[in-house]
Amino acid sequence: MRPLKLYWVETPSPEENCFIAARSKRAAEKYEEDGTGFEPHDCDATLIRELDDEWARRYCKLKSGSEKIGPFYVQSEDVQELGIVWRVIEGDDIFVYEEQQFRQQGAMNYFASLGERPEIVVIRSVTDLLTALERISKQKEWIFRGHSSAFWKLTASAHRLSAEFSTSGQLVENERWLLEEFKRRARMFLPTPPTSDWEWLVFAQHFGLPTRLLDWSENPLVALFFAVRDKNETATDGIIYAYHHGAKAVDLASTTDPFTLDQIELIRPPHLDQRVLVQQSIFTAEPPLYDKGGRDESDLRYWYVSVRHKAGIRNELAKLGIAESSLFPGLESLALQIRDEFQAMKDREAATDKEATKPIEAASLIPNESTGT
Repeated sequence: MRPLKLYWVETPSPEENCFIAARSKRAAEKYEEDGTGFEPHDCDATLIRELDDEWARRYCKLKSGSEKIGPFYVQSEDVQELGIVWRVIEGDDIFVYEEQQFRQQGAMNYFASLGERPEIVVIRSVTDLLTALERISKQKEWIFRGHSSAFWKLTASAHRLSAEFSTSGQLVENERWLLEEFKRRARMFLPTPPTSDWEWLVFAQHFGLPTRLLDWSENPLVALFFAVRDKNETATDGIIYAYHHGAKAVDLASTTDPFTLDQIELIRPPHLDQRVLVQQSIFTAEPPLYDKGGRDESDLRYWYVSVRHKAGIRNELAKLGIAESSLFPGLESLALQIRDEFQAMKDREAATDKEATKPIEAASLIPNESTGT
């Protein structure tokens, strides 16, 4: 029997290019043609690597020694365990294996499953973001969140931390413990402690404690800042989410226990910390193991932020007053911003010096016949 191999299959529709495990090139092509309705020989498969049958059985959840493993799709989010690097660049999925590079247009990728109206919108400047905002309904109230990597999950930090627990009861127990420990140890630093669990939760969230809260901003430029903030994230696009909840924010006075929610809710926080105010913060509160998204009236959009233009966008935002020192008031962020400005100045000087010392090409010394110069 031929060994099982991983193929990249190009289709007439770039958004449907895919990985298929099969025992021959033609078997991979035919599997995609039959499954999607393409004509015979419309698809072209490229061999990537051989696969271990035991890996394939685990992937397909088959018992060892059971029936023959036929062709099957390998999902984009699973290929990294096979040594394939997955990036998102300009809204498209780029896969790299050794010297080979493969592209899938983003209209039908993993991220497209997050919204009801998937589309490829790539932000390369502040102007691009303003244009995208013009295209969404002005009858709805939107909030915004930015990620430096498109691969970061849109999930509250407490649930990411406790992914190994399988029941909501276990997760809630963890959340309560985290908050109670924070309350117990933080009081000595607070001349005026928060007065409710909601206030404590908002305060703890802003200082990095894992909670069921997910930070958003009512200012899209703040979300754009967070999408380009990480200077070390140079391999993949950032992403901005725009969310319309479709219901009023929770009345914090009548809903006193944050851990009794049974669906995603909108939370308007009290201004306990300066960052809440300057970042125009608003939160969603997410019950554990809740995978139904928002309400029926909710709407979620997303826009890629080009990895190739992150530095330029940071400069644009700084000129508009959206910078580390303005969103994180304090001496530490001020020093960081001054350091970055100094480095940018030195980079410009180095580029100018390099241009000035560049040899003059001989052709540039030849007089122009039409002008005599």
